[in-house]
Amino acid sequence: MVVIGDVIYRTITASIDILNGTSAWLVISFVVAGLLHNILTPDRFQRMLGNKSIPALCKATISGMLLPVCSCGVIPLGLGLYYSGAYLGPTLAFMVATPIINPAAVLLAFGLLGPQIAVIYLITGFIVPLLIGIIGNALAGKELSAPGTGDIKEPVALEDAGQVSLFQKLLAGLEWGFGDLGVQVSKYVIPGIILAGLITAVAPGSLIQHYLGNPGMISIFGIAVLGAILYVCAVGHIPFIAALVASGAAPGAAITFLMSGAATNLPELLSIYKLIGKRAAAIYSGGVVGLSMLVGYVTNKLLLPGFTPHFDLSQSQRAIGLANKLSMGLPEPVCQLCSVLVVGLFLYACWPAVKPILKKLQAGVLLLIIFPLLFAGCGGSDNVSAVQTKKALPPAVSFWQQKYPQYQVVMWEQGDLNADSRDDTVIIYCIHKNQFRMAAVIDFTDGYRLTEPVPAPVSNQQVQFKDIDGQPPTELILSGMKGSSAGYVIFRLENDQLVDIFSSNMERCC
Repeated sequence: MVVIGDVIYRTITASIDILNGTSAWLVISFVVAGLLHNILTPDRFQRMLGNKSIPALCKATISGMLLPVCSCGVIPLGLGLYYSGAYLGPTLAFMVATPIINPAAVLLAFGLLGPQIAVIYLITGFIVPLLIGIIGNALAGKELSAPGTGDIKEPVALEDAGQVSLFQKLLAGLEWGFGDLGVQVSKYVIPGIILAGLITAVAPGSLIQHYLGNPGMISIFGIAVLGAILYVCAVGHIPFIAALVASGAAPGAAITFLMSGAATNLPELLSIYKLIGKRAAAIYSGGVVGLSMLVGYVTNKLLLPGFTPHFDLSQSQRAIGLANKLSMGLPEPVCQLCSVLVVGLFLYACWPAVKPILKKLQAGVLLLIIFPLLFAGCGGSDNVSAVQTKKALPPAVSFWQQKYPQYQVVMWEQGDLNADSRDDTVIIYCIHKNQFRMAAVIDFTDGYRLTEPVPAPVSNQQVQFKDIDGQPPTELILSGMKGSSAGYVIFRLENDQLVDIFSSNMERCC
């Protein structure tokens, strides 16, 4: 019962984190899509994106590459284009290109992944959406013909400037963007976010590391499918992927995970399936998974064997600084307010079906369900390996547990942190609900010494020992996630303490 309660609790917190990370872009997209829908006629869209030519697909792809919008935020924009007259091909090309790549992601890729992977990422970030657009145009059926090109009567009449003022067009656009498109999108985005939160809560981080560490085609397929169902932000996950690549992950598997994960997620696929059609969803998901696998396979053939992970501290810091300037971050209260708005639209869409059910439920029943979840304790991290749970604990872990019996160890790894040929032990433990810490037990000939604890990520924690600069001692790489945010930090043992020598996005993960 405790385990089930912990899974539900982590699902709720992961879903809230994902929603807060995407809701602002959803609201902005509702506004933009509504304005485009009412200000531009289908005839104008026909001239820009409403034909099946390669130039139209290139315009859609390049437009998407320049926008720093995630795969959830692009849903209203893509649907707005589609329902305003754009063909399926340009719509899908735009919806794939927008989350896969943007200027901030390119800068981070060059700084953290190195020029080899970054160039492949940049080139394929243009080619993959273009190919999916071509496939979409070729396989689109009658049920997927652009709705704006048929017998639509409104809002075409709004284009008559003599009859309707610009202000009236703006109001009508906002009404359509929120009252029509926003309600329909939220109806399917929220269930998709909950499913993504559940997968994030139960999928062990070791599963991602297992697939990323194997250059074989089966592993590339596994990581492509896993990336497609998880919520992955390109900018937020490049540091996480860089840490895994620095620890030995195959470059092809890493770029496959980045592309398939950024381009697809359950909220987006569910929205496309319900609001455009199952054929469009199949083209989108199949194209992204298949082409990202091909990109990963070709990348491994080009770079392996002999690939040397790129890591330059100064260059990485510059890249992160430039990427932060290009990334459009919003204050947390704004994101939370947008989350409330999106949930409100979802409830509005579901109200006719939910109202009869609510009448039959008593408040006491709801409290019995919700109250235990709010006070669920630490049920353990989803990263505790089967080997660790079965074999005897190392003496260093037992030593730590004797000193801190009130805390629960969720994982541990061993490696030499001070170049004395003795294994030291790094321990991650839970102090309260979703609060985790990490400490090292240094093994000396005369006994153990403990380092001061440092914050640790909430989920998918990974610990790797890696010689970053080619000189002793070995560095310690800690990576992990909190909801949709991913980050990592590199520690070096100095004066028997863990010193942060480089980190990226960790404050959002702890």
